[in-house]
Amino acid sequence: MAFGFRLRYFAPPGICLENAARELTFSLPGGPQPLVLRHTLKEANDLPTEPEVFIIEADGFVDEETARTFGARLKTTLSVCFARHGLGFNLGEDRATSSLASSIRAELRATYGVDMRPTVHGLDVFEITLPIKHFRVRARGSVIRVLREFPESIMAEFKEWTLDQKQTLALSLYNASHNQFSQARFMSLITVVEVLATRQASSEAIIAFLCECLDNLNKAELTERSELLHNGTSSTDPDLPLRPHLLDEVVRKVLIWSVEGGLSKTAIDVGHSAS
Repeated sequence: MAFGFRLRYFAPPGICLENAARELTFSLPGGPQPLVLRHTLKEANDLPTEPEVFIIEADGFVDEETARTFGARLKTTLSVCFARHGLGFNLGEDRATSSLASSIRAELRATYGVDMRPTVHGLDVFEITLPIKHFRVRARGSVIRVLREFPESIMAEFKEWTLDQKQTLALSLYNASHNQFSQARFMSLITVVEVLATRQASSEAIIAFLCECLDNLNKAELTERSELLHNGTSSTDPDLPLRPHLLDEVVRKVLIWSVEGGLSKTAIDVGHSAS
């Protein structure tokens, strides 16, 4: 008996693989076989704003637990990798978004010897004794951003990430922010820093780093955040759509430093000086 998994996630519209490839293979430590990365085609009637869909598949695992552990590790690695490069992919919560009724699936297994798996946004682990079938999406797409050396980036990031709940939430918020409009994204980026922040005394190095970050955020941006969050007031500033792009680099720097351990033992202090 062998097991495999399928990791299906979304990217902002226009993302594509290098050289317009639709399929790549790569290997990771501990994987019994090379993994397959696919960029699915959109349907002809999809709107331009529809996200791109990517799928990573692997099989040959000896049991379900091994497959799930490896898949979860890969998912965490992708979350860190995408945040590092400012891509903001949506990795999902491992839930089915569409599925056939269990009775129909059982009939297909009995009659045709096929396991018709549900469409899952995130990680789906399954036995591969029977042929596996999934719903497919087809169409044309336009290119606005190319993923260069993408498998190499995943391989470089693939390790045992030890993240606490706040770091996991911060990664999720940062990656999700790339699928939002300017005001929502602005709020999400500010919230990422607030999620990582604690009200404790910090080392001089941490304080110096945060001072550098805050120097990059002008007072108008923080005022916009207060108006949006506390008063629900929409900004009339024509430059607001540009501000999330200015914030992104600072927030990404804080986030990656945190998940790599730079902030894991020393709290970010946004309100107090070191004792």
